[in-house]
Order: sequence, then structure tokens, then C-alpha cells
Amino acid sequence: MIRYGISGVIVTTFYIGLPLLLNRVCGVPLQALIPIALVLAASLQFTLQRRFVFRHVDEFALSMRSQLGWYVIVGCIQYPTTALGTFALPKLIPVPDRVAFVCTTLAFSLCFFLFIRGRVFHASDPAERLAVIAE
Repeated sequence: MIRYGISGVIVTTFYIGLPLLLNRVCGVPLQALIPIALVLAASLQFTLQRRFVFRHVDEFALSMRSQLGWYVIVGCIQYPTTALGTFALPKLIPVPDRVAFVCTTLAFSLCFFLFIRGRVFHASDPAERLAVIAE
């Protein structure tokens, strides 16, 4: 969980920092940089998950291509879920949009971690897989 948090901070800093830096230095509009930063940040996150967060796994059960496929599917679910939560929560309970955004993002991040730990970046060896889940 700690390595997941560290990688999250790195990716978030990259995702926010890259557009701001390129906007300031090169004058490129932020709206044009956000999709580029999103793709690059997701790529960085995938690499950090495989090489840093789940580095204790000797051999993954899924191929890199399968892992990437799951990652893209989850990413396609994450964006609309976060947008919907940010929109709907303030209507259901009296919280500001920013609080709804942070709460939705944190809840989805925890669910995402549990999913990728158990279904995407899991070990091919059943004994190793049980040891990872028990951590």
C-alpha cells in the first residue's frame, strides 16, 4: 500500500506538473496538454505498478498485453465514475464539488488498487499469490 501511495504521488505530480510547466515555458494551451498528460501519466502509472508497486511478484500470471488491456478498461471506467461522483454527490449530500471530487477519487483509487492487486498484477504461482494477498 505504501508503494502504491508513493507511485500515486509521483504520477499525480507528473500529471499536474507537466501541463503547467509546458504551458508556462512553451505557451501551449492547457486544454491541448491535458489529454497528452493523461496518456503519459497513465503510462507512467502502469510502469510504476509493474516495476515498483508489485516488484515482489516473480512472474505475473497475465501477460503485459493482458495487463495493459485491463488497465485501459479500468481507466475508461474511472474517468466517467469520477465525473459522475463529482457531479452527483453534492446533489445527494451537502458537500462542495471539490470534496466530492477528492472523496470519489480516493474511493476509486482504493477499489482500483484492490482490483489490480488481485486481477491484473497477480503472481502466476498460486502459493506466491496467496502470500501477496495475505500481506
